[in-house]
Amino acid sequence: MRPPPVMVLGVALLTTSALAVAGCGTRIGTTTSRNTYTITEPVTSLKIDNPVGNTQIEGTDTNTISVTEELSYSGNPPQTSYPITGGGHLTLSYTCPGVFDVNSCSVTYLVKVPRRLAVQVDGKVGSTTLTGLAGQLTLSSSTGNIDATGLTSATVTARANAGTITLGFTAPPTTLDAQAEVGSVTVRLPADTTYAIDTGNQIGVADVKVQRDPGSGHRITVHSQVGSVSVYNG
Repeated sequence: MRPPPVMVLGVALLTTSALAVAGCGTRIGTTTSRNTYTITEPVTSLKIDNPVGNTQIEGTDTNTISVTEELSYSGNPPQTSYPITGGGHLTLSYTCPGVFDVNSCSVTYLVKVPRRLAVQVDGKVGSTTLTGLAGQLTLSSSTGNIDATGLTSATVTARANAGTITLGFTAPPTTLDAQAEVGSVTVRLPADTTYAIDTGNQIGVADVKVQRDPGSGHRITVHSQVGSVSVYNG
């Protein structure tokens, strides 16, 4: 069983739970465990560095950040960390003991944050799901989908090497730049607003069904090298 997390760099740990069950999971011999903690220190931005595992972030009206780590491993457990560095920058990350293997060590993050917090997600293998966020977003995925709904963020950047990008806004963004190498990109924008649209792809269909104005202050860039591109009201 993994020992409970300890207080790190001013992180107030309110609750911690760990449950390890040998043999449970998607592979024979896989162990799973869960850690839950709450951060009450002032945080200005959040970065999640997740080599293998899904990331789910929900925006809330609270001033604290709650984190659930779902660990899966076949040997020693991943060693997670959550330091707060100068200026209130919180980073969630982990390392796998020994030689890294995507089949033997992973962490899924379930995080609730103040909705206006600036968020950066660097995902390698796994999906990224966000809802109800209003701060600046910088999202990347090597292999996995990026799916965000209920966004009111003014500035959003999303990159996917192999995976789809789906972004839904309830307020018009000022700057959106979403690009995929292999995978479709779909953007839903509020109606009754004009947008300066830049779309394109090498292989696939580009479909734009919003009111366009090259001089608009809402600049939308949506590209995919191989995959469809869709921008519409919804």
